[in-house]
Amino acid sequence: MVTLLPHALDFNAAFRAFDADHRPPLKWQTRLYEQLVCGGRGDIPGVCRLPTGLGKTSIIPICLIALACGAHLPRRLVYIVNRRTVVDQATDDAKRLLARLYRSGQRDKLEWATEEAIKKLGLESEPHLPNDDTDAAKSLRMTLRQMRTALDALCTGDPAKCGDAVPLAVSTLRGELADNGDWKKNPARPAIIIGTVDMIGSRLLFSGFGDGRYGRVHHAGLLGQDALVVHDEAHLEPAFDELLTGICEEQRRAGEAKPIRVMRLSATARPDRSIGASQGGAGETSPACARDTPADVFELTPEDERDEIVSQRLHAKKQLAIREIGDTDGAGAVERLDAADAEGEQPEQDERKARRKKSKADLASTIAAAAFEHEGKKCRVMVYVRTPDLAIRVSDGMAERLGLATIMETNGDTGEQRAERRQNNVERIEALKHRVRVLTGTIRGHERDALAESELLLAFKSGRDRSKALSHTMYLVSTSAGEVGADWDADHLVCDLATLDSMAQRFGRVNRLGGKDHSGQERSAQIVVVTEQAVKNNAGDGASGAGSEGEDSQGKQGKAARQVNQYEAAVLKTGEMLCDIARNGGDVSPAALGEFLQKLSDGDKKAAFSPAPTILPATDILFDHWSLTSIGWVNGPDGRWRDALPGRPTVEPYLHGVADWDPPETHVAWRADIALLSMAGKDQDGEEVPYSKDDTTNLKKVFEVFPLRSAEQLRDRTDRVVEELAKIAARLRDEHHTETRRVRDDTEVARKSIDTDPLVVVMKGAAFTWERLSRLVPGEKMKKEDAARRLAFATVVLPVKVGGLTKDGMLDGATKPPEDPSTLDVAEWDSAGLPSRQRVLIGPRPSPGDDEDTTQGEDQEAEPSERALVGGKVVHGLVRRHWVQLHKRVENEDAEPATLEHRVAKGQDREPGVRIGLSAHNDAVASAAERVAGALGLDRSTVRAIVLAGRLHDLGKGRDRWQQYANNPRPSHPDEPYDLIAKNKRYRHWKQLAGYRHELGSLHDASAKDDIRSLDPDTRDLVLHLIAAHHGWARPHFEPRHFDPGNPSGGGGTPRPTADNERVAVETMQRFARLQQRYGRWGLAWLESILRCADAATSESSAPADNGAGTSGSREGGQGGAA
Repeated sequence: MVTLLPHALDFNAAFRAFDADHRPPLKWQTRLYEQLVCGGRGDIPGVCRLPTGLGKTSIIPICLIALACGAHLPRRLVYIVNRRTVVDQATDDAKRLLARLYRSGQRDKLEWATEEAIKKLGLESEPHLPNDDTDAAKSLRMTLRQMRTALDALCTGDPAKCGDAVPLAVSTLRGELADNGDWKKNPARPAIIIGTVDMIGSRLLFSGFGDGRYGRVHHAGLLGQDALVVHDEAHLEPAFDELLTGICEEQRRAGEAKPIRVMRLSATARPDRSIGASQGGAGETSPACARDTPADVFELTPEDERDEIVSQRLHAKKQLAIREIGDTDGAGAVERLDAADAEGEQPEQDERKARRKKSKADLASTIAAAAFEHEGKKCRVMVYVRTPDLAIRVSDGMAERLGLATIMETNGDTGEQRAERRQNNVERIEALKHRVRVLTGTIRGHERDALAESELLLAFKSGRDRSKALSHTMYLVSTSAGEVGADWDADHLVCDLATLDSMAQRFGRVNRLGGKDHSGQERSAQIVVVTEQAVKNNAGDGASGAGSEGEDSQGKQGKAARQVNQYEAAVLKTGEMLCDIARNGGDVSPAALGEFLQKLSDGDKKAAFSPAPTILPATDILFDHWSLTSIGWVNGPDGRWRDALPGRPTVEPYLHGVADWDPPETHVAWRADIALLSMAGKDQDGEEVPYSKDDTTNLKKVFEVFPLRSAEQLRDRTDRVVEELAKIAARLRDEHHTETRRVRDDTEVARKSIDTDPLVVVMKGAAFTWERLSRLVPGEKMKKEDAARRLAFATVVLPVKVGGLTKDGMLDGATKPPEDPSTLDVAEWDSAGLPSRQRVLIGPRPSPGDDEDTTQGEDQEAEPSERALVGGKVVHGLVRRHWVQLHKRVENEDAEPATLEHRVAKGQDREPGVRIGLSAHNDAVASAAERVAGALGLDRSTVRAIVLAGRLHDLGKGRDRWQQYANNPRPSHPDEPYDLIAKNKRYRHWKQLAGYRHELGSLHDASAKDDIRSLDPDTRDLVLHLIAAHHGWARPHFEPRHFDPGNPSGGGGTPRPTADNERVAVETMQRFARLQQRYGRWGLAWLESILRCADAATSESSAPADNGAGTSGSREGGQGGAA
């Protein structure tokens, strides 16, 4: 029996309340819940081994219900998946929990549960709670109210107090819910955060992709403390699994207050290492970070397997067959040619190209033919292949076959007449492609999101509508992007050969639920694996021979060739195993496949699994380096940015390991403002000022306030990106033309078009650089390998006029831009189709930093002309975050705008857009910090330190220099009333601060106060550090250009001596070192985040209901959150 704690709920009722179909929990789900709440300890299993199809994402509501029942679980559940497709599916499950809480609050007429808020989150399709008086309806309403009340108590720290917001945050770090930021507003609020290894892992390591200095430490603190990390399919990411173990061990060694706890989900254990560390987090049940032991592994019991639904899914019929391609030089021939290239073999170039082309064509044709055999059966056919190129070939082949089949059905003619009709029906064949879709990891996020909502993909999803009859057969061709954890439930499967772990994932996407089809017949899936004749011939001879032969030859090969051959040897070994299964009945149901895998020796598993990457150890020294977030990148003498901290590596290799058979990737995006931003680096005559420091600084700020979203980007292998960029460059050269431009004296001159060799943006780590496109592609001065090395793990942002994006969202250098190139820019819209930010072109206006303009009242300032960069229509109600002054142009109808503004929606900006007094703001932040720290249950000393820091954090804004920057200059007559402010509706340009940081001024003022001097040294250190670090500096330093001019009370006084500033700067670094030693890296970042959240919440609550466009100016230093 389970002894529940004060907020006890009936688990069965709570699970039904959150389930899409109000189904009761399975036995294993109930058993996991009982383990989590048993005695209130939060007994988290280190590993959950659950077969595919049993609803692993139900762990999300199970943990949430357990938390509401008082289990000692972290407030934030961080669900990490291996593929972006699965992020969306897990997010849908989490959003349903949020929607039910909103509907419950709406029924009880709570202020935050408005229809507008529900629509903004895309939850309007969630039905209202039933009003009838049936027992089921009353139970649902009562259960949701209990859940809401229990979660509210965690937010407020008071079971009797109702919060002012929904007591659950749901965010995905993949893109548009994306990132709604709800998870980082209140550390005390329970949250569900879903993302990929890259998005979560980089933030855990203080290196969030796309984050500025402020965000890097803020996100690390919130993800690295009080968080349960659920790592789905952990065996597929052994490097990240090892990294999580290293973080756990380091947090335990440092004695951090609320270290992360990890649960790994995996149906298959890798043979080359255990699935990470158990790290259940409950010291009473297992040592933190100890390797998993049988007692720490949660898996199905015989009793669980007798559950009707579990049994149905475990024994779902799946029949395996092996099919050869028409040519023995088939499936693996391309890879063997690649390996030969790596070994230095040089067969004739034309012969190599011909063989490679024929191999791909034969394999694609055989796969398409096998899939087409299901035409007319009105079923769902899944096709898996290893590469995007092959996926496109198969898709095109399927579309052609479907078009030809339709023609044959409606016409009795044969031979030449049919062939002629086929040529004349190209459009008809194209229209039939809605029955065949391609899903790869190389599709841009915007098109991938649209694809996820297409009729075809929705038909493949498992769920309540799965049993509906189709009007025709549908085909989904996918790479590994749709393998891992995807909630597909196809009727049949055709695929090429891959490694054993990949094949197990593929088999799990067909007949996933078992049971009966729409006609009442028991479902039975046919699985066809297309392979070479050589695989069938070798079957039964044992893979050890092949493996040892590979090992004997490895000494003669380079490292790249050796790893390619190791991967291909694993594919060959898998083919032999599958041939044996096919000969012995071909049963690959989850139960049968699980039994087969269990019987394999570790040696056989290792031979058939994808090779494990080289895992780089993340040491305490590296954790220290990554946590020094105020040390950024510097612009070197050659104009290129580099890390100012030598020896600090980028985090990508530590997230995924190093594998030559799995080459690096590069992201590509398109922005309409790139060409205009490049003008900021030109003089008034339009001549380029190459690699201007101001230019790249401006660029960095733009991407901090207007960061790239997942929907804007595609990713592909770096070598393929380099190849397609080279095609774009060649196409632009071929399209070279001249254009006429009007100059100051109104004469016409011919000038080379800037589109011939455009400037593009390259982002790598925290570096932002301008590059000519021609400098990124192979040419006379750079080899192909050097070009690929420069762009590995980088992001390239192209101007929209260069094109290169197909209508399906794939990178193709031959594709020209559409008639309106700006349609390639999808930066401004959220997942609900609402404008969440915008770039606006402003007509010529005085510089925002000029005194004669910015000191005037707002009513006196003339409104300039405005035009949206994309779409043309300016959206009202957005807040200006940043502007870029372009080079000067003559004022005539042909002149380009002088200013480019970047505006964001309310809630994405930490400025309230109203005038707030300095004293009132500091007091409000202190009160908010006290509420949050109290709800988190921190000790009195720590709460006191956070509250004091909140009350003093903005004292430095009292300097005359800052008040002038905030458009609040001291009146000319000393008798006039004058109030210091902390916020204003409009600011001057940040350069007017001339290096002053108000945090540094706050440090000077706070250090001189008696109530700070009287504190014990440890508490005083924490107060002063929180003040210094609340905008991301002081980790560990301020830059030399930052200084406090003095004048603490305004209206006179002597300048502060340089020695005082130098002393405080040194003390800041020493203080950071002491505190990081005391609280740990993530523990200290978490305490900083509490104050930042209180500061942001206070500013947001002060904001008016509707801010007009252009209400807020550039931030202090152009970055780092609220001024």
